[in-house]
Amino acid sequence: MARSRRLRLAELRETPFLMFESGFALNHVLISACERVGYTPTTAARSGQIDFIVALVASGLGIGFLPRLVAEQRQQPGVRLVELDDRDAVWEMALIWRRGGYLSHAALAWLELNRDIYPSANLK
Repeated sequence: MARSRRLRLAELRETPFLMFESGFALNHVLISACERVGYTPTTAARSGQIDFIVALVASGLGIGFLPRLVAEQRQQPGVRLVELDDRDAVWEMALIWRRGGYLSHAALAWLELNRDIYPSANLK
């Protein structure tokens, strides 16, 4: 698995999952996607801390799931980033703001960053 460039959820049936605490939207996306391919994942541990999940992955306890942008910022020795290749495990995100409302300099910078990263997102 560590040598793969992409994995499908069906390939992870026997692998323990390192999940976020209950209530995180990503958990629901992953569990539902696993159920659609015929299994309920085994959860080895849960945490609300991204860095702790990455440390658990580095220690070999299981596999963690993070959005790509977050995972790319948390690279460390012993952890390999592998893209999940499953249409059932898509997590749609959205940026919303009041049209014509005031946006701080930080909010404007955040929008500009997202426009640069996701040019097809049509952020107006």
